[in-house]
Amino acid sequence: MGVTAVMNVTNNFQDNILFINTEFSGNNREIASEQVQDVSNCWIPWCTQESSFPSKHLQIIDTSSEKVLWYIWQCAGPDGDHVRYSQNGFQPPAQSNQIPGTSQVDGPRTLVLDQEGNISAQVISTADVEADSVYQVA
Repeated sequence: MGVTAVMNVTNNFQDNILFINTEFSGNNREIASEQVQDVSNCWIPWCTQESSFPSKHLQIIDTSSEKVLWYIWQCAGPDGDHVRYSQNGFQPPAQSNQIPGTSQVDGPRTLVLDQEGNISAQVISTADVEADSVYQVA
């Protein structure tokens, strides 16, 4: 089980979004359309069972409709350890989808929401991480 940390969220969607970490509210942010927001080294929660899901995932919410666009978590499945995503909440490891982009666990990421509301995870170099960040590569 590696640590995958979201450092930034890029919102190219037409509306503002809420970035919610159900495990630690200190990362929660409202992110304006066409903006990039630091989310303070937000670790993507690990979740392997539905009973733990309410407090072990990230949410991306459209503020205009209050609809959850994406649920995001880490989980080991038959295809290995990956960052997973869904529009419908928890999915068992064998049935969950890897997030587009870089789904492998470990290291810093930027989450990117495109104009249509699609999401991907992009690797960022540790050299790009701000000097005052507490993220450390293991």
